[in-house]
Amino acid sequence: MTKKTTIIGKLAAAFAIVALVLVSASCNKAELSKVATSDVANITDTTATCGGDVKFGGNDSVTARGVCWSTKGEPTTSDSHTTDGAGTGTFNSEIGGLEPGTTYYIRAYATNSVGTAYGETKTFTTTFTAERIITANGVSFTMKAIAGGSFKMGATGDLENDADNDELPAHDVALNNFYMGETEVTQALWQAVMGNNPSKFQGDDLPVERVSREDCDTFVARLNKITGLTFRLPTEAEWEYAARGGSQSQGFVHSGSNTLDDVAWHKKNSGGKTHPVKTKQPNELGIYDMSGNVWEWCFDWYEEYSDDSRNNPAGPEMGENHTFRGGCWKSETKRCRVSFRNQDRTIKTGTSECLGLRLVLATTSDNYLNYTPKPQEPEESTIDSDDNDITADIDDDDDEEVKSGKSSENWDKVLDDYESYVDSYLKLYKKAMDGDASAMSEYINMLDKAQSFQRKLEKAGDDLSISQMNRLNKISLKMAKEAEKIANSAKGKSASFSF
Repeated sequence: MTKKTTIIGKLAAAFAIVALVLVSASCNKAELSKVATSDVANITDTTATCGGDVKFGGNDSVTARGVCWSTKGEPTTSDSHTTDGAGTGTFNSEIGGLEPGTTYYIRAYATNSVGTAYGETKTFTTTFTAERIITANGVSFTMKAIAGGSFKMGATGDLENDADNDELPAHDVALNNFYMGETEVTQALWQAVMGNNPSKFQGDDLPVERVSREDCDTFVARLNKITGLTFRLPTEAEWEYAARGGSQSQGFVHSGSNTLDDVAWHKKNSGGKTHPVKTKQPNELGIYDMSGNVWEWCFDWYEEYSDDSRNNPAGPEMGENHTFRGGCWKSETKRCRVSFRNQDRTIKTGTSECLGLRLVLATTSDNYLNYTPKPQEPEESTIDSDDNDITADIDDDDDEEVKSGKSSENWDKVLDDYESYVDSYLKLYKKAMDGDASAMSEYINMLDKAQSFQRKLEKAGDDLSISQMNRLNKISLKMAKEAEKIANSAKGKSASFSF
C-alpha cells in the first residue's frame, strides 16, 4: 500500500466520521413539538374541560403545555390560556371565566426552546341556563338569563309624550348576555347576608329599602364572598333593556304592560307601603316589579345622554350622583315608565323607604366595568327614628323623605376649609408668579396649614363617602390645573417661586 493510498483512506474514514456526526446532529436538532387537542367536555354557562396530548417534544424539553381559547379563530397563548405542567404525554385542562351562551375557539399548545406549537382548533358553545337558583346563608333567590342584544335606550314612541329632557335623545345600545334578579332584593336575603334589616316596612318577602348606595356595595361584597360568585348592581342600560323585556320586548310603556296596575305597586294602589315581591304580573322576561314597589339603585354615575351608539355602557368613571330606576310605591304613573331616570340628589349619601336594589350576576364581559365593591362593616341601623330627615328630590311629586347614613359632617367641613385654602393658595401663587416679592413670605406661612390639611385627609381613609372622595379629587385636580395655567402664563417673568 502506497503512502498516497493510506492518506486517502484516512481522509475517507475522517469524512465518514464527520458524516455520521452530522447525521447524528441533524437527527437530534431541536424543533417544534407536536401536540393534539382533546375534545371539549363538561360544558356549563361559565366552565368547560379540555386538554391535549404532546406526542413529540421536538428533541427538546417541553417547558409548558396547556390550552388557549378566545371568541375568535386560531387562539394563541397571548389569549386566555391554562398552564398544565410540562413534558410529553396527555394532560387535562379546567377552563373558567367563560361567558354564558358564547362560542369559543380552543386548541392545545406545547412550548420548548424553539417556540410554541399548537394543535388543531376546536369550537364549543357555553350553555345559557334560563335561570339560576342561588342560595346564600339559607335564603334562595333566582337570577334570570337575559340574552344580549341591541335596543333604543331613552324615550321612544309613546314614551316621548311624558319624557323629561334627560330621557333624550334615544340612542342605540348593544349589550352582552347577563343574569338579572327575578325580584328586587328581599329583606330575607339582606338579613341573611348583612345581619340587619334597615327597612321601614318589615317583612321577609318585602323588598329591602332604606339602603344607601354604599350599603349596596357592602352587601354585594359580602354576597360575593358567601357564594363565590360575582354579583353587582345593574348598569342603567342593562336595567332599561331588562325592564323593556329584552329581545322579547313588546314595547310597553311600563315594565310588562301599558296598564300600570297590572305590573306595579304605585301611588294610587299601594295603600302607602311596599308589597311582597312577585304579587303583580311579570314582564316579558319573567321579571317582577321593575315598575313600582321600590326604586332600584344602578351601577352608573349619572350623565346626560348623547346620540352616540354605545356598547355595554356603564356611565362615566366619576360623578356626583348615582342613578336609580323604576319608580316606587308612592310614585306617580309617569315615574314608573321604563325610560324614566332618577338620581341621588341628596347632600349626603341618602337612604329612603322608597329606595332598594336588584342584582346582576356578572360574566367575563364585565371586564369593561372594572368593578370592585368596597367592603365595609355595617353599623347598627338607627333609621327607625324620624329625626333629622333630609328631604331629597327622589320623587318631586311624592314628597319622599331621605335619611342620612353614616355621619360625614366633620369631613364635609374639612373639605369646605380645604377648598377655601386652595382658592387662597392659587391667588397667592398668581401674585408670586407676577413678581410680587411679599408673596414668598406669605407662601411660607401657608406651608404649615397645607401640612395640617394633608394629615387630616390622610386620616380620613375609608371614612370618606364616594361623593366626598369625588369632591376631594375635584379640588385637587382644580389646584393642579390652575397652578399649571398660572405657571404657563407667567413664563418669561422674573418671579422665583415654585409650586
